Amino acid sequence: MSNFVNFSKRDFLLPPGCKDLIDVLQPREVPRPIKSIASASERPAVTRGRTTISRLADVPHHVARLVKSRSQFFTLMISTMDQRLSIVLSRSESEGVRALVFVSGDAERERAIRQFFQRQGTNLLQDYLLPSDAGAEPVRGLVYPLPPAPPQAAQITCELLQSVYGFTDESQIRFLYYEVG
Repeated sequence: MSNFVNFSKRDFLLPPGCKDLIDVLQPREVPRPIKSIASASERPAVTRGRTTISRLADVPHHVARLVKSRSQFFTLMISTMDQRLSIVLSRSESEGVRALVFVSGDAERERAIRQFFQRQGTNLLQDYLLPSDAGAEPVRGLVYPLPPAPPQAAQITCELLQSVYGFTDESQIRFLYYEVG
């Protein structure tokens, strides 16, 4: 007699967690732990967050705030007023300071970004496509490390905004930041 079938206990319902019969027949994979800063029951709260509109001259102030923060995570989004162009700077205890640059369907701009960081002597950490909505243009995320010192990180950020994105001293820039933990 098969161990799978118990004729004294026959039921048409599937065991808990099974959506269809194949779930019963195939062995389950052991779930891998998800890298997280806290368990689901202890999710850290955003302790501070703010949006400001400013100019290129204020980039060093915002980058210094990011680098010097004592929070577990700090994220600073720098974007145009229409949010078509954006760069996300982040700092965490485990990964240091990083820049996430988004590129959407502009091969020339992507090449300019890659060349810019190459001239800085900075190696690409991650290169991935973000999932897009139906009909939307795919967006590529390029992640680069930034120096841990505020003046150098700010200088690289300002040069990127000027040389690749064409920002000037008069350009209005949206700064959005939040701190966690």
